[in-house]
Order: sequence, then structure tokens, then C-alpha cells
Amino acid sequence: MRDLPDHFTEKALINLEEDIVQEIVCVYEDAELIGFLIYKVEEKEAELLWMAISKEFQGRGYGESLLNFLEGLMKERSVNTLILKTLDDSANYPPYKQTTRFYRKNGFKKVKFIEVIPEWGPGNPCAVYEKKLD
Repeated sequence: MRDLPDHFTEKALINLEEDIVQEIVCVYEDAELIGFLIYKVEEKEAELLWMAISKEFQGRGYGESLLNFLEGLMKERSVNTLILKTLDDSANYPPYKQTTRFYRKNGFKKVKFIEVIPEWGPGNPCAVYEKKLD
């Protein structure tokens, strides 16, 4: 996802490589990888660790389709909560305004604010979002 430098720094890409051992779902267009999500499950809760759609394919429903697919998988596994961490709106970083709008539009609610997450570094406040799965 190097075509999304506003969302993924070089350090984030290194962390992504470490998390890729978790469960992953990919989306392709004409055999080209255009998006993915990585998640992990602990008992009845799943955490969405990473999600990205290539810039040129954003706004076409691929992200929503990925989330819907993940939610279906989680319901089959009797997981009842999906959580994620993302940059909080208080950071005033325009690329993430679209990200948080996307999650809210898809039923996630902000449940927690974390001022500092050590691996994110200072100046990167965290918002924790949650979605209950029926």
C-alpha cells in the first residue's frame, strides 16, 4: 500500500509485515491486488488491525465489501464485537477524516480515546472504534 503514503508511513509498513501472520482477506480487480484487511480474533472479539484500498479504487464499494465479508466470517465464528484503532480526529490530519467517516458510516462507534500509544509515537492520538455484530 505504498500508494497511500498519507496513511502508511515506512514504520507502519514494517509493523504491517509483522502483523501479516494474522488472518488476512484480500480483494482483487483483474488479478491485481487492490485492497486487504488483516485481523485477529480473541474469543468473542475480533480486532481489525489493518485495512487499505488502493487510492485509485477508493469510493467504489470495495472497502465496504471487505468489511461486510469480515463481519460475515466473524458471525460464523460466533464473534460478537469488532474493534479497531485509528488516528483520532483530534490529530487534525485530513487523510484520516475520510477514514473515520468511513468507519462511522459502516456502523462503528468511537468508544475510547488514547492520548499516546507508544508504538505510534507522540502526536498520534488513538480512537478506538467498536461495532457490535448481530
